[in-house]
Amino acid sequence: MGAFSALCTSFYSFRLLLNSFILNPRGSQANYKGAHEAPSAMMIPLIILGFGSIFVGYLMKDLVIGMGSTGLGDAVFVLPHHITLINAEFLSPLTKFIPVILSTLGALSAIVIY
Repeated sequence: MGAFSALCTSFYSFRLLLNSFILNPRGSQANYKGAHEAPSAMMIPLIILGFGSIFVGYLMKDLVIGMGSTGLGDAVFVLPHHITLINAEFLSPLTKFIPVILSTLGALSAIVIY
């Protein structure tokens, strides 16, 4: 499932990049001429939320992920018989390379299709 999601994410991301920056626009010229910035009734709350998310996140980061923090509690605790990361070290190199291959395949297929 993880390798398949790498394929889909790569395809979608490259499709987005192609449609945004490389391919010709699909909309009419009238739509592009009518584009404008958001009105201040929408922009002011977005600016306040943006500053809040930056500064509150910076100030509160030690509460959640800091050294000796108990913010996450036992959410990251892994029982010894469920440690799969150690087993992943002993996989064949080809098996470890499958997500890279599928990501490349997704990017190439997006380039060919679009």
